[in-house]
Amino acid sequence: FRPSSSVRFEMPKKFATVLAGIAVGILRRRPLARLISFLLCWSPVPWLLTVVLTPNFLMAFFRHAHAKEAVSKLLTARHAPRGVANLLRHYHVLGKICEEPDTAKCIEPLLGVVGLGQFLKGFLLTADAEMLALFLRNPATGPLIGGLVRQQEPRVCAALVYNGRKELANSVVAVFQQPGMDVWGTLMCTVPGFDAWVGQWLNDPRGASFAREVLLSEGFIDWVEGYLSHEDGKAFVIRLLQQPGVTRFVTWLNRDAAMCRWFAQIAGRDSAIQFVTEMLMEPGLERLMVSLLVRPGNDSALKAMLEHWVRAERSLEKVARAWGDQPRTSASLARVIMSPGFIDRFVIRRLLLQPGLAEVVVEAFLQVGVRGLKDTVLPLTFSTLAAAAALGSANFESEIAPILEELQGMDGLVGWAALLLV
Repeated sequence: FRPSSSVRFEMPKKFATVLAGIAVGILRRRPLARLISFLLCWSPVPWLLTVVLTPNFLMAFFRHAHAKEAVSKLLTARHAPRGVANLLRHYHVLGKICEEPDTAKCIEPLLGVVGLGQFLKGFLLTADAEMLALFLRNPATGPLIGGLVRQQEPRVCAALVYNGRKELANSVVAVFQQPGMDVWGTLMCTVPGFDAWVGQWLNDPRGASFAREVLLSEGFIDWVEGYLSHEDGKAFVIRLLQQPGVTRFVTWLNRDAAMCRWFAQIAGRDSAIQFVTEMLMEPGLERLMVSLLVRPGNDSALKAMLEHWVRAERSLEKVARAWGDQPRTSASLARVIMSPGFIDRFVIRRLLLQPGLAEVVVEAFLQVGVRGLKDTVLPLTFSTLAAAAALGSANFESEIAPILEELQGMDGLVGWAALLLV
């Protein structure tokens, strides 16, 4: 049975109210609610309900005084996740009721239903990704779901998704890979306070583990690239990075070899490069970036990214060219370089002390080649030097030179080279 792409039938409001009352009365009886959830698993039944499941009927149902009791008994039935997932064939009707101004008010009482979390988890694992995406692509669903999620306790949600997180992450990513879901993500993240909620969720180790599974799922990196191409998406990530504890989450990710490779892959994509340059131009965010870099572990992560570009993908020249072609790259890099702590605390005291860094740098220069240096690296270096000089650095060399004296051999040579560049 093909899904409905439009509302083909509409029920008179008075008749819809009467019918909704009858439906609530039936579902309030647990045996009947279980029977209906079982029948919904049989694919012809949702199709036969096309005449009944209209916007007027559904809104009358959710507005009913006893809707919470009826829905709770339906959703806690054994077959409810699969049965409700089959109703997604009516995605257009379900999307229409999300446009009603009082939909959130009608759904909020259901958030306290015992077993709702397990139902939602089973629903996501069961639902057809394409059908669910068709429903979510209604512009009203993003802000509605974001507002409802924000009202939940982050730690409770983190605990819910932790068990079976790999399978759940794969189901979520399968939905995100559908066309238009990057737009839906930006709409959900425009909800005021959603960035603070996500920040608290990531501070929970269980939420962080689930986020890692999502990031590493096959194909999710493409969704991230599309998401960062939207202004609202970039603005949300910037706000999220400034939430308390999020830098600890990023540092924790950087200690994972698979995540280091993931960051290396996304760092060479156009939308990510544009996002980073724009982010670093925001007042104060260059200091946030330096505070992130000086955290223990991020120096080795940066070296691992360079090794991935040089040895695994052999794509350093492509990445360098992409960064060199991006407007305002030199200005953004200069702001980071001139931020207090970048040269003395990160470059000299941490990055240059990484074992084997000199060998990787030599391999990098050999891979880029003379032409790459001439066309990309040197122009970007000189433009960054000019931008850094414009920012000013009083007594800069006098503060850094004594530290460089402590470095020996090749590390000292690379250190002095870094000083000359800045």
